[in-house]
Amino acid sequence: MIKLETHVHSLGGSGCGHASNDEILEEYKSLNYDAIVLTNHYCENCYNGYSGSTHKEKLDFYFSLVDTLTEKAKKVGIKIFWGAETRAVRKDWLYSEYMIYGLNRKFLYDNKPLFTLTQEEMFKTCDKNGFFMYQTHPFRQGVAVGNPLFLHGVEGYNGHFHHVNNNDKAIEFASKYNLKIMSGSDYHDYRQPIRGGIYIPDNIETNEQLVEYLFNNQPQLIKGE
Repeated sequence: MIKLETHVHSLGGSGCGHASNDEILEEYKSLNYDAIVLTNHYCENCYNGYSGSTHKEKLDFYFSLVDTLTEKAKKVGIKIFWGAETRAVRKDWLYSEYMIYGLNRKFLYDNKPLFTLTQEEMFKTCDKNGFFMYQTHPFRQGVAVGNPLFLHGVEGYNGHFHHVNNNDKAIEFASKYNLKIMSGSDYHDYRQPIRGGIYIPDNIETNEQLVEYLFNNQPQLIKGE
């Protein structure tokens, strides 16, 4: 089994992300992580800030960050996967964020942005296309808990130290509704505590293989390491 970080934001890809590719790789290599999922925000405010004026140009920029990190990571022996943390349309002022794994580039280029969908619409889209969707930090202060009927999983452990995440409630919620439980550091800044992730088989090499594993297994969590 190998050590995988599930939740990382990078400089330029998320407005709240401040760590460069070199800083990300330096820190995760020093802590013996074998793989990282780059999960930059794919929500309206970040999307509007991406370079380019068209949908294609903005996605070109989004994926340039994935490709650059991937190339750098090869030199230090870290695998790079990618996903997207997005928001669902709501009728109230609260927000809910969802992590989606297994997305492919063609799907994103050919379809309207995910953040234009409600949670139910997003989940049905994911279900139809074989994408894995889970809610991140569902019990963080100011966050609305999603409908468990439209989730594959929940981030039961979120390691971001600037927020009150109430991880115990998230794990209880996931167990109650028989949802997969995920763990992630929610990394944004150089020298931020890194204490989340999961263990996966070392032969997983693609986003599709990662999603297949998550659908069929409850991964062993890294919490507070």
